[in-house]
Amino acid sequence: QELIVQFEDITTLKTAEAALTERALTDPVTGLPNRYAVTDRLAMALTRLVRRPGTVCVLFCDLDQFKQVNDAFGHEAGDELLAAVGERLVAAVWPEDSVGRLGGDEFVVVCEGFDDPREAAALAARLQDGLRAPWWYAEHRFVPAASIGIAFTSDPATAPGDLLRQADLAMYRAKDSGRDRVEVYDRSLDDELAAAMEMQERLRAALAGD
Repeated sequence: QELIVQFEDITTLKTAEAALTERALTDPVTGLPNRYAVTDRLAMALTRLVRRPGTVCVLFCDLDQFKQVNDAFGHEAGDELLAAVGERLVAAVWPEDSVGRLGGDEFVVVCEGFDDPREAAALAARLQDGLRAPWWYAEHRFVPAASIGIAFTSDPATAPGDLLRQADLAMYRAKDSGRDRVEVYDRSLDDELAAAMEMQERLRAALAGD
């Protein structure tokens, strides 16, 4: 019998694969997890509810007046502000919490283990306080602010997309209520959305029918 053994060093290949995977899951502007990574982390947090009952909380943060920075100073300044906002959000949360950027000026914080909605509200207030420190671009001063929507679940069958959508709806209520506010999702938001969509369809039908 004869035996031939061949060894090949694939370190470079594995390093390249790891770099590609990281790039696919990382936001290039802030270095935070991107939409895909945030959704995956949220899915894992929901799965853990099966063996460890508790709550999973999403805080959906949208910067107020961010477009003014892009319009006044350009997108390079906007990217610098987004990177600074990401750093401030990470500094305000616990190490076990996940902070990610969904895109644009939308950020998400995923938390586990809150026993009281007031804990999430306190975290939202801490996030807002951390953001309000002045940010400078050249000689220009800008004070960031964010509208934040909060959504909870204790049901492991909840879809990550549904929880993100609920937090997003709450965030828009915060914006509509005057910006730089915090709102918690409740079913009335879905009712309001359904009523608004129904009204739009009725108006289209009325216009089409003269």
